[in-house]
Formats: sequence, C-alpha cells, structure tokens
Amino acid sequence: MSSSSLAPRRSSPLYIALGVSAGLSVPSLARAGVEIDLVTSISPGFTCAEIAYDCESPASVRIYVDSTLAVDYAAPGEAMSVPHFPCIDESNFGAGQHTIAVSATCGATTTTDVASAMFEAPPVGIDGVEHLGFSWSTGDEVAFILDAQDAALDIAVDFSAVDSGYAPGQETVTPLGDDTYLVTYTLSNNNSKPAGVYRLPIEISDGLVTRSHPEAVTVRYTPAAVGVVEFADAVGGDFVIGELPVGQRTDLAPVPGSFKITALSRTEASLTGEVWSKHSLDGKTLIINVADGGGYATADVAIAGSSCGFGGCTVDVETTLALRADHVDDVDPGQSIPLDLTLGTYRPSGGTFTAPFSPADPWVVSNPPLNSISMSGQVTYDRIRQITAPNPNAARHPQYGQAHRAIEEEPVRRALVQITDQCGHTYSVQTRSDGVWHRYVPRECSSKSYGVTLKPRSIFGRYRVATIDGSDADHSSSLGSAEINAAAYNFGKRYYTEADPEHGELAPFMVGVRAQEWMRPLVADEVYPYPQLDFKYSPGVQTLASCGNTSCYSNQVVKVCATAGNPDHRDEWVLLHESFHWFQDMFLIKLDGNMSPNVVAGAFGEGFASMMPAVMDGHGRTVFDVGPVMHSELLDYEGNHKHSDSGDGPWTPALPLDLYVTTGDNGSGGWSWRMLWDFYDGDGLEPAGEFTRYDDGTGLIVSANPVMTDYGVDFDVVGGPTVLLDVLMGYVGGNHMPENPSRPDIDSRGGVGLDMTEFLDGVLCRGHESWSDMQVIIEDMMDFDYDPAGAPVSCP
Repeated sequence: MSSSSLAPRRSSPLYIALGVSAGLSVPSLARAGVEIDLVTSISPGFTCAEIAYDCESPASVRIYVDSTLAVDYAAPGEAMSVPHFPCIDESNFGAGQHTIAVSATCGATTTTDVASAMFEAPPVGIDGVEHLGFSWSTGDEVAFILDAQDAALDIAVDFSAVDSGYAPGQETVTPLGDDTYLVTYTLSNNNSKPAGVYRLPIEISDGLVTRSHPEAVTVRYTPAAVGVVEFADAVGGDFVIGELPVGQRTDLAPVPGSFKITALSRTEASLTGEVWSKHSLDGKTLIINVADGGGYATADVAIAGSSCGFGGCTVDVETTLALRADHVDDVDPGQSIPLDLTLGTYRPSGGTFTAPFSPADPWVVSNPPLNSISMSGQVTYDRIRQITAPNPNAARHPQYGQAHRAIEEEPVRRALVQITDQCGHTYSVQTRSDGVWHRYVPRECSSKSYGVTLKPRSIFGRYRVATIDGSDADHSSSLGSAEINAAAYNFGKRYYTEADPEHGELAPFMVGVRAQEWMRPLVADEVYPYPQLDFKYSPGVQTLASCGNTSCYSNQVVKVCATAGNPDHRDEWVLLHESFHWFQDMFLIKLDGNMSPNVVAGAFGEGFASMMPAVMDGHGRTVFDVGPVMHSELLDYEGNHKHSDSGDGPWTPALPLDLYVTTGDNGSGGWSWRMLWDFYDGDGLEPAGEFTRYDDGTGLIVSANPVMTDYGVDFDVVGGPTVLLDVLMGYVGGNHMPENPSRPDIDSRGGVGLDMTEFLDGVLCRGHESWSDMQVIIEDMMDFDYDPAGAPVSCP
C-alpha cells in the first residue's frame, strides 16, 4: 500500500455501439471461447445469465445490453472478480426484446457470444419506503408509506419477524394515489419478541408477476417505551434498547458522592463528577452510560488533566444531558428524573464497565430558557442496500448469486444542523440516531427570520466524517426557513429521496459513519482527535485521472465518481471498500506497496477492503455495481464450477483457480479476500465442502469423473472475528492504533509493504493458530508460497 494512493475499485462503464465499431462478431463455431446462457431468475424483473470462459482468468470481459457497455472488467488490478453470473435489472432498459453480448479475451484471442432476452419489466418494484416513526412498543401502530411503481398493486408485508402474534393479512394497506400506499399494523399486546431491530419483507404483485423484497422495511421494537434522556451534542447520544452495561472493573470507579446534575435550561442539564483510575486516562475516552428506565444512552468524553499520585489518578469529567426531542412536551418543569450510571473505556476486547451508581440527586427539570425558541426537525434519506441471494436454479449455485438493490429509509445521524438568524448568529446541533434534532435558540436578533441548513459533517468526539465538494468546502442543504414568532417551531421531516441532488452528499457521509462505528472501538482508547474521513463528491463528475475515472482513495480523501455511467455515490460496496483503504492508511502500519509485484506475497489491502463490506452488511458476499447489471460472489470457498469433458460435460465443483493463481492480480480479486473472510467467520459450517482441485492452467476439467476431495471440514478449523481484530490491532496495527513497542520488524518478509505474509505471520505470532491448523487452507488448498519458519516467534 502507498500512503498516497491506492488502486481504484473497478473500471467505469462506457457507452459504445455494438457491432463493427466495438470489434464484435457472433462466433460461427458451436462453442465459442466465451459462452453465455440465460437462466431462470428467482427475482421477477431481472434477467440473469451464466457465462463460461475458455480460460480461468480472462484478461478482459465486456458485457453489453444492446448498445450499452454495462460491465467493463480488465485484469490485473481489479478488486472485482471475473463476472460469471450477472443479473440485469430490466427496468433500466424497458420491456421488449433485448440483446445481451459478452466479449472476453483469453490470451491473444477475443471471442464473443450473444443471447436474446425478452424483458417484461413488470411494475412491481419499490422506489422507497418512508417510515412515519422511529421505534415502536407493544400496542403501537407501525406505519410507513410505500412508494411503488404502479397503482392497483396487491401488497403484503410480513410482520411475523417482529411480532409473535402476527397472522398473515392483519396489516392494512391503503392506496394514497400517485403509486403510494400507506401500510399500518398494530403490534400485539402479547408479543413475545425481544427488543431489537427487525427487517421485514414486502411482497408486491400486479396479478401476473409477484416480486418479493426480503428486507425492505426496518422496524425498531422495544417492549416498553424508551427513556426520555439522551446526551446533548455528543457522538454517543443514542438511546440503546436493553439493559445498562455493567461489569466489575477494579481500575476505574466514580469518586463517591461526586456526581451531580445541574439544570441548565428547560431541556438540558450538566452532568459533572470525579473519576478515579489506576493509571492516567489523559488522551483516552471515557464512556458514560445513563439509564432512566427502559434503556440507556451512551456518550464519549475525551479526558485530559488527570492528577496522579501514589494511590492512582483522579480527573474531573463533564458532559451535557438533554431531554429527547420526542419527549420534551411529556416532561413538566419541576419533574424529577432519577438516573443510574456506569463508566467504562474502550479496550481491544470490547468495552468493560463499572457497577451501576446514581448521582447524589436526580435531575429536576427547570423552566424553558427565557426569551428563547424551541426548534426541532427530522432528517432521513433513501439508503440503497445491495441484497444478494443464491440462485438454486443455477449450475453454479451457491458460488455466484443473483443481486438486486433495496431502497429503504434511514435516519441521517451524526450530521451537523446549523440555525442562523439575520444578525450573524449561528447555533449548531447534531442529529440523533433517529435523525431528529432539537435546539433552544436565544432571541438575539430583532428579526424573527431563521434559516436551517444540514451539513453532511460530523465533528463531535470520535466520529469525524465529512462530504466535501471539489473546492474542499462542506456541502450543505437547506432544511427550511421561517418567520418564527411563537415560542416553539418544528421544521418537520425532510426526506431526501434517491432522485434528490443532495442524496449524493448524504450517502457517502452515512457510509463513512457506518465504517467509523465499526472502527471506533478498536482505536478510540488511544486517539484524540480521531482522524477525519473525507469524501470528495461533485454531482455528475468523475474523480481524478489517476483514479481511472472511477472512485479511489488517495491522500486521506475518498474521491467519489458520481457520473450516470458509474454512480459510485450510490454504491455502498465501493464506498465501504474505499473507506477501508482509509482505515488501512490511517490505522495500520505505514508500509509502502499495496499490489505487490512479488507473486508470493498477495495483496492485503485490496483483499481487506473487498472483504470488509461483507462484514459490515453481514451477507458474506461481494456485490458489484449499483447500476443496470449486478453480480455477486460468495466469499467462502464455495468452489468455482467448471465444465468437464473438455467443456461439454456437466458443471463440477472445483476449488477456484483464482485462489492460488497470484501472478495475475496478486490475490486482490481472488484468494486473499477469501482467506481473510475465513479468519473472520471462524468455524461456521461452509455451504459446500467436496471439491475437485484442478490447477494446470487450462481452466477445464478434462476427466469425465474427476477425483473429489471433501475439504469442507478443513475450512472450519481456523479463525474468528477476534482473531482478525487482534491481528489488525496487535500485529499490523500502527499509526493511531494502540502502541506496541514489542512488535517485531514485520516488513522483512513477503513482498514490499503490508501483504498477506505479514497477516499470516501475525496469526501465528499472536498465538491464535498453529501452522498445522492453517496449513490445509494456506498451502495445500491455495498453493500460497508461505514459509512459517520465517515468521517472528515473539510479539507480545
């Protein structure tokens, strides 16, 4: 990896005519060098194809739909692998007859195959889901508006995941006109489901075609109503459903009787106290949890000014409490709110906390601030999630899967809201986890005119993410303006749909927040301020020439391609991919090189950045493209099915050749992400286990009955999430990671820079696995040229 530049994720689609100008011709032989077959799709509205190649690793592949070049793959250097099972969203091309062509280059030969398909493009899709609330309790009515693609559709929502008392058809669907529908359902009083966040499927039918969207609706459920207190202007000011986290820490404790609550205004109070610790907490982050019944809120407080002596250290801490905006009117002046607290810090093993304690006195809510205005609002946007599913009708199931998108409403959290008056005063607040913001604003100006803007920027505490434009200035979007003469004003709910220009500003920002939520516990104990992750975005603009007209990470900024041909600003996979290049640059050892020329080394950076989106989304697949053609690949060692009998026989499960061919892409699009995934997913059973191994380079299994070996159990003997995290933090961690002075010189093996050799050294050196545990996967199955004898033997 280079600290200044990392390889782009993929090529950008181009648009050229199909025919002589594209250098294409329909092959006359019975079997071409590339072969495309249409297969039955499990998702109405999608046409899927099975593609076979004469070689295992084509140098280039192009897929056209009519005159549109929809997939442009070129090796080496691609993070994506060779497309084998692409699915075409028919709605991008319209109903009617269409031609699908695939052109592939194997060696010096380029061949083409074509297929003709009838696109039905049924109007049974979802353009968006707008929730009319954030969380629901027993007996509440869940309500959302479904933006569909036609009128007079039959719509069903299955609430059984969130309600044990649900029976099919109990939901109510009311057409609202303009292809929108109101869906309501009342959670039963005898619901036995635990508190949590649930995703519900929607089924839509026009009487001929039925389409199921498996995770279209998000419902946050708690059996009892959530509490009324949160932290004001704090990164961790999210209310959490569940029990207050407690523990038995002996190195951290509140000084008895020191924690006090002082009312500041109608909605805010100051929480102060003194904390004892065994060692100085300066430069670290103190976690403060506050419970008021039904759940708890949590915040980070940066620590400085510890006073240390023979008996340990003490330090004063202060943070601000606030009434939740949706409970402000429910809490009367003079009302008493008793609180329980726990304290903790971030550790590599996760947060640990003190026993619960209470401040000396409860919070007594005061009157509203004199001469002030209570302002509030809510901000949400369309989140585009890529959902994958295996295709049981495909010969290559489950290695390659059909892919499609899901659009769901998500709150804009941790973003900056700024309120301005006509006298130059600006007041700031951060949106909460539900996208709600609330702020008391003093009347400091004779004019009653106020404006409110939203900036995709988080600068509070640990989360530091921003979307910037081409001039490095913050993006901003107007939430409204008003002449306010009353004591309170609600700006309402601003919903940014995918069609809004501002959506491209928010989507990269929210991906950055998600990535930092995963990263923060690894490093926040040692870092303040947290380094900022910037997305440089300009609507309709490609990034930089050095990025290859796609998205890339360079110089601590993710450059986002935002063209119609390559809309990466809406592609969560690529945005997460580039965010984890930033993570590597900021938090892992600064070693030169990302795509090592040493064929025995294997690129760590591309494999890591391609694997982590699957970790974040939990589906275990790489998902390519957000545009008209999508394809996905399972990260587990499913086996790449290849033709037998010189290409004329049945599909046969075989270990993917790209697992152990490193000369083409040095592992970036092949085995390195699969290896890292296995060290993440641990001993979970693989979907398949019996394969043949064929690695003579032809890409064909010439034996009619190849020898099959059951490798399945060998995939399930190593790894786990703690292994991956510990190697990242304790061995290849650097820069902002916890300091490890005992770390050996780890840039002495493999290729130049951080590569898979260093990662495997860390697994051994940190004592997670023995070479005998790892050998089957690393050496026997992958043919990775790794010598454990040279690995460091001591790395505390």
